[in-house]
Amino acid sequence: MASSDNGFAKREMKIGETDVTVQSHRAGTRWTAKIETVDVGNSIGRGSGSSREEAEAAAIESAKLVLDMRSAAAAFATSASRLKA
Repeated sequence: MASSDNGFAKREMKIGETDVTVQSHRAGTRWTAKIETVDVGNSIGRGSGSSREEAEAAAIESAKLVLDMRSAAAAFATSASRLKA
């Protein structure tokens, strides 16, 4: 994990099958975190908390929800296209 004096840190991980970047930093007395997809760089999750771990956990949960909704939408689209055939 890359880190600096201002508390900024960046690391890569997988959420399901998706490669993501987790970025976190201190914002006053709180911590904020953001999750982005590695391939496109879309922000898919954000979180805040009283610690880096709390903020990152909230952002990861938010990103999981977005990815689950995308998966459900793709499954629905596939099912709908099969009904039309």
